Amino acid sequence: MDAAAEAGVGRYVMVSYLGAGPDHGVAAENSFFAYADAKAAADEYLRGTALAWTILGPGR
Repeated sequence: MDAAAEAGVGRYVMVSYLGAGPDHGVAAENSFFAYADAKAAADEYLRGTALAWTILGPGR
């Protein structure tokens, strides 16, 4: 995201997932937990940038 902003990218599209966020509800012992936490952090970081952004949250 930082590199995109520095390069003058006009729009940033993030592919996330339905339910991503700090309250994702994935149990810590679930192998998906690290991914869910990382996506929540990445999505939140993107929202705080000056980029024009779109976050896609596909589900099943």
